Amino acid sequence: MKVRSEQVWTVRWRTVVLAGVLVLGGTQVFLSAQNPPRKPASQPPKSSRNTANSPAPQRTDAKPDDATVKAAILQSASWKEVIQRFNDWLSVQAIYTTDEVRHIRARLNAGIDRMNPDQLQFFEADMRAKLDVLTSERALDAQAYLTEKLLVASDAYARKVREQLPDVLSMTPAQIDQSLSIFASKRQSRVQMQSSFEQSRDRRLAANSAQLRSREQQQRDRAARGRATHDSNPNNFTPARDYFPDTGGSSVLTVVGGGFF
Repeated sequence: MKVRSEQVWTVRWRTVVLAGVLVLGGTQVFLSAQNPPRKPASQPPKSSRNTANSPAPQRTDAKPDDATVKAAILQSASWKEVIQRFNDWLSVQAIYTTDEVRHIRARLNAGIDRMNPDQLQFFEADMRAKLDVLTSERALDAQAYLTEKLLVASDAYARKVREQLPDVLSMTPAQIDQSLSIFASKRQSRVQMQSSFEQSRDRRLAANSAQLRSREQQQRDRAARGRATHDSNPNNFTPARDYFPDTGGSSVLTVVGGGFF
């Protein structure tokens, strides 16, 4: 009887444990349905080598910094050539004074220091175009006009003219060409006026010379006609000595002054 009671108790205990397990399993399934598990973040494969003491790999596509690029531009042959051309032009031009040239060069150096590589490359191409304008025939005409004008201008008028001079650093090539065209056209107008004046003067001189030659020819003609008239009507005047020839002796009559007595 005692053995049977132990068997019954054992069966009941196993039933209770099994029921608990089922309850816990259902709860876990429910929670899993409400909060699905997240996938773990992908991890890069670990190298088999010890990377703690390994140096970081260097990028082969890394670009040089602006300072390095700028230094390379400033040392390039093309940059040196365009700057040398500009300095040569400043040395021979007759538009700007010595103080103005010194100020232009100071501004140029300060501007180059502030430029980045892209700005330097643009400035180089822009300066080449400006030099083509500054050394053109139109620029030479403008320079000749300004030289002649400023040579005789008063201080006040000279300052007014200089205010109209182009800024070769900040202006574009087209703006410089337009500014110089104004002075060049003034010189051409002045040259045309001077040419017209000289042609008119030459015509007046030629007319005066022709009139003078005509008068001289008329005088020569009158003189020739006078000589012809004299030859056709000879003079019948006979000197006194022809009437009273000298016989070698003393004469009572004395001829005085070639007259009759």
